[in-house]
Amino acid sequence: MRIRTRSLTTLGLLLVFKALLEIVYVLFVSRVYAYAGFVIQLSAPKLVESYIFVVFIYFFLPLGERRISAVGTKLLLISMVVPTLSLYALKNESREFCYLFVGGFLSTLLTIRLLAVVQISKIKKSAALLFLGLAGISALVYGVLLKRNGLPSLRALNLGSAVYEIRRISDWGPGIMGYLVKWQGKVINCFLIGLTWYKRRYFSLLAVLGLQLLLFLITAHKSFLLAPLFVIALMYAMQKKRPFRLILWGGILGIVFSFALYAFGLSNMPASLFIRRTFFVPAQISFQYYDYFSKNELTYLSQSHLRILLSTKNPYEDWDSIANMMGAIYANNPNTHMNTGYLAESYMNFGLPGVFIFSVILGMFFLIADSVARKSHLSIAMAAMAMPIIGLVNGALFTNFLTGGFGLGLFILYLYTKHEARVIGKD
Repeated sequence: MRIRTRSLTTLGLLLVFKALLEIVYVLFVSRVYAYAGFVIQLSAPKLVESYIFVVFIYFFLPLGERRISAVGTKLLLISMVVPTLSLYALKNESREFCYLFVGGFLSTLLTIRLLAVVQISKIKKSAALLFLGLAGISALVYGVLLKRNGLPSLRALNLGSAVYEIRRISDWGPGIMGYLVKWQGKVINCFLIGLTWYKRRYFSLLAVLGLQLLLFLITAHKSFLLAPLFVIALMYAMQKKRPFRLILWGGILGIVFSFALYAFGLSNMPASLFIRRTFFVPAQISFQYYDYFSKNELTYLSQSHLRILLSTKNPYEDWDSIANMMGAIYANNPNTHMNTGYLAESYMNFGLPGVFIFSVILGMFFLIADSVARKSHLSIAMAAMAMPIIGLVNGALFTNFLTGGFGLGLFILYLYTKHEARVIGKD
């Protein structure tokens, strides 16, 4: 009976979180950013549907909070599914895509529930090899960036127009550096932040945070600045009881605080970044991708590195990328790079079957993550995987596996075999 009460309490917080998102959309997002398509065309039946979906999905979430799959799917529920369902009602968006979106996410949850965690044999005493490799990558990344860009100024910390100017002229170096820089900021440094936090090596933690700040000052990618804050907050929740509830409280307080700054005329930026950009922009882009590709040719991976498997021709090869084409169509600016999340991207490639196929594959990726993290503390494991998981909100599944660092995070956890605590296992 106690477990049931706790479950209903967490569900109540989830519904409060959703309601707050809708309130701030009406009071802030639609008023300030109506020009970007954030208008109000409320559909009462769809609003009711959206709440029913949230309740339904909640009871299909993985049990417990002791696995990467359990925490990861709950992060996706908060950051991707709930905002999409809210926008579905607030803008009277496509019912067909909403049902498909929910069905895809449920397919991932069912895959995790129905399939067993694969048992992957780990290499003994591989930690030394891991840290040698991470040190080598870090030395290469920072060495190349400093050689090509010199010591950075602090201009990027203004978070204004200087960010885009610095980002435009920042030189990451040739070829593989495009991957390595992203891996450094989203996986390697985050893993080291988690490790030093867990072991309470605070001087080492400050050093890693300093390196992450240096990466942001050179590249001006805001995700590199926000990643440590997100990882530390997530680790704090992981080390407490009922982390999902704490994460929800963090989301609720973040919404209230950032909206209060806007309401009292102090600053629009926190609400713009946290409410509009984090939650509603990805949701709107997902509906726009469905709107376009439900009426036009699908891509069948023709724009990706996997195109050689299908030998397909890209029907949109006149554009630099699909993301730029979507920017030109829906934002009237071909320089706007409109990436979308893995569910809309899977529809773009293969239509309805693609949504379910890619969703099952994601469920399998989560099960692999559960396996390779068996002998690591959950907070350390989530530090390595947090940003790649969140990257699924704005990125394609296979692109995120490689470029976004999901695969690298799995490899790091595979090599990291310390026995801090056996907290990842059966729920």
